[in-house]
Amino acid sequence: MIDFNSIIKELENEIDKIDDSELLKYEIYGKKPKSVFSPKNYEEISKIIKKSNKNGLKIVGSGGATKLGFGNVPTGYDLVISSIKLNNIIEYVPEELTISVQSGISISDLQEIANAKSQFIPIDSIFPNATLGGIISTNTNGPLRTSYGSVRDLVLGIKAVDGNGNIIKAGGKVVKNVAGYDLSKIFIGALGTLGIITEINMKTYPLPEYESTLIIQSNNLNRLTEIAKEIQKYSHPTGLELINNNFSEELTHGSECEWSLLVRYLGYKISINEQTSKDKKIHEKYDVKIQEVDGINSKKLWKKYQKILSSNYETTIKITAPKTISLNILELLNVLKEYSPLIYFEPSLGIIHIQINSKSKDISISEIINIRNAIENKGGILIIENTTNAIKNEIDTWGNYNKNIDIMNQIKNAFDENNTLSPGRFFGGI
Repeated sequence: MIDFNSIIKELENEIDKIDDSELLKYEIYGKKPKSVFSPKNYEEISKIIKKSNKNGLKIVGSGGATKLGFGNVPTGYDLVISSIKLNNIIEYVPEELTISVQSGISISDLQEIANAKSQFIPIDSIFPNATLGGIISTNTNGPLRTSYGSVRDLVLGIKAVDGNGNIIKAGGKVVKNVAGYDLSKIFIGALGTLGIITEINMKTYPLPEYESTLIIQSNNLNRLTEIAKEIQKYSHPTGLELINNNFSEELTHGSECEWSLLVRYLGYKISINEQTSKDKKIHEKYDVKIQEVDGINSKKLWKKYQKILSSNYETTIKITAPKTISLNILELLNVLKEYSPLIYFEPSLGIIHIQINSKSKDISISEIINIRNAIENKGGILIIENTTNAIKNEIDTWGNYNKNIDIMNQIKNAFDENNTLSPGRFFGGI
């Protein structure tokens, strides 16, 4: 029988432990850890993992604890390894547009450091206290992905401690890296099932001089998607989002139309003015309403956008599907109208997001299952990112998606042979 108290005592003698009064913060759908450790380096992380392996304890990694609800409920949950003390800058070379940091640095602190050098990281997390390690582990992306690429594209290299306690270094520190398979990519979006990320090398970008956002509104969703395609033929918007009326009402204090297309530009003012001038002529071809929000007001608009999403976070669903069927899927979502959902759609990627706050009404398990079945029948995937305890304990986060499951199991066994890290949270119970 495991003498848990003696194991904790041994670890406490060498590694900092967060007070037990904070354990509730780390609860995952009704499951609480027995202890939370905050190591200061990867050697201490390795020690915790090796000790846990020896005694059959299960570990979940955490940064700002903003996305612990992602993935399935862990099948085992004894310890948390928190990156709260791994929050330093390792190296920043502005002239090379690269930065190396520890994984526990918050995205807001990282942006502040980059901004001081007239640069920024094109990651628009809705949680300012989210850590870079957490964002990478959950592969969380925002509207800036349209132009700058996903988190996967921004990461140059990582250092991590795998589930066997081994220290792994993958990728590099420069944009032009050696050819070959980049091992760092398999840790992105893996929910900490392969390792605890300790260090990250990232790309930085010049801070834009100016920004502007066009709000194009219509009751005709098909018309707005056609406009989005047309704009992308002659222009390069930084962000492109279609939002429903519920979202628009909160963002712009009311809308008479069912849908709004947000077209965001970052860059030089003269160039942006040229692009928005072309876009504004769209109303001559289509029956739509167009409004421009520029400069500081555009920045405020997108800050409000993030705030709305962070305060309506109880149930969040992500749907990925071929762009050719996205409109059909959006029509399927009409069955959710009674829940007043916030729906936002990335037309250039075919990704649909739904957020429901229980202040309106709790969504039922059967309704989610029915919607998932309909979407999977059309070739899409429905992922339940965050929701209530009742739903998460009954429905698999990932659905019936089992592509490449054998390969993923082999990778898991290679990096975490005892299934110590985040057991059961990933696809197929990995």
